[in-house]
Amino acid sequence: MMYASLTGPLLGLYFPLPGDDIAENKRLLNSSKLAKLWCSVYPEVEVNKAIKKFGGVKLDESFAMKLF
Repeated sequence: MMYASLTGPLLGLYFPLPGDDIAENKRLLNSSKLAKLWCSVYPEVEVNKAIKKFGGVKLDESFAMKLF
């Protein structure tokens, strides 16, 4: 699973993404309502490390389908 790190007022939230293709996930993000609110795309392993080190929350996987 891949996640997008969110910015601004949503800093510390990680939005689940529907696939494992980084380029496709970035395209989906740029054409969604999150276009100006995401920063980077990370694999789940990296997200877990960041949350352990800095805090934060992964949103439920059901949010991934809301990108379509």
